[in-house]
Amino acid sequence: MVSSNTSTRRTALSGVNRADHAGLWLDRYVEDLGEQGSGKKRALDTATGIVVPKHYRASFRLWKEALEREGALLAMGYCVSSGLTAGADPAKAARESPGRLLVGLGNESILETSITLHRTYGVPVIPGSALKGLAASFAMRRLSDPMWCPSREQDSGRAHKAVFGTQRQAGCVTFLDALYEPGSAPHPLVPDVLTVHHPDYYQEDKDPSPPADWDSPNPIPFLTATGAFLFALMGPPIWVDKAFEILRLALLEEGVGAKTTRGYGRIALARLEAPGHSTSSASATASPSSKPGQSATGSFQSVSRVENLKPGEVKSRIGQYVAQCKDLSAGPEKKALARAILECVARHNWKAARSKSWYSEISSFLEE
Repeated sequence: MVSSNTSTRRTALSGVNRADHAGLWLDRYVEDLGEQGSGKKRALDTATGIVVPKHYRASFRLWKEALEREGALLAMGYCVSSGLTAGADPAKAARESPGRLLVGLGNESILETSITLHRTYGVPVIPGSALKGLAASFAMRRLSDPMWCPSREQDSGRAHKAVFGTQRQAGCVTFLDALYEPGSAPHPLVPDVLTVHHPDYYQEDKDPSPPADWDSPNPIPFLTATGAFLFALMGPPIWVDKAFEILRLALLEEGVGAKTTRGYGRIALARLEAPGHSTSSASATASPSSKPGQSATGSFQSVSRVENLKPGEVKSRIGQYVAQCKDLSAGPEKKALARAILECVARHNWKAARSKSWYSEISSFLEE
């Protein structure tokens, strides 16, 4: 979205020539853009020269240590300009041919283009919502397994719904914001330019003039990000491992953010073994929190089936799901099934169920 103003700087700040926060500079210190956009270029050039705040290094270290204590799956993501060959080192590929990242291009800005920056430190950040959306879309479009492709068929998309959630139920994997790794690039922000060679042809609504060699190109400067980012996923290990593999493929093959068809947004992930996170095989089906023979996929399938019980089926079939819930060890799978059972009882207004022992047991478990 383009603002109608041409300046964000107050008169009292007219003598300020630099700032320590790129986001603050772009939001509050832009001078009159001028007819030729010279003010915009000056603002962007100044922003690219702003160094990463020293205290951000300490914040990044504490953030990483906290994620390790919580058992999150951690990975370092490197901006690359093209795909990697099998066995290639992502860090080396990023050094030899660094890529660019552009997230938040359409955010509201006086500069016509924008970029997502950390609100406190002014460094590039990739929102977790963008990563989750990319992975969910990639799984639905590119994976052949019907468990990852939701459709109108009753048993389709079970794994997709378990990981990414639905409008009625949250997914079991949390995609956290990916933070810029300090020191991974000389400057995290890099200037770039998009040149529209035939602006009149694209902007005129009626009877536009055909493109010609004598048209005046319209260069539009904008900012991109580069370097490395710390990615983190949290949730049941079996689902986190699968979500990570989907995200890894999506970032490398399709990219995140804007202008991905032009090569922007390609990121190669290198997994970090964080203390407390046990790596499980990508082909595994049993959750560590479940008893032998019970799979994470099976428990989440039961959640969906409980949600879809018809009024005439609740009393006759709820018992099997209650028994399954009791057999599960305490964990995300058991909580999800227990919550689904109680919501089913409330949805169908089954008041007599509240006096049953299993209802009290499930309620007490959720309150722990």
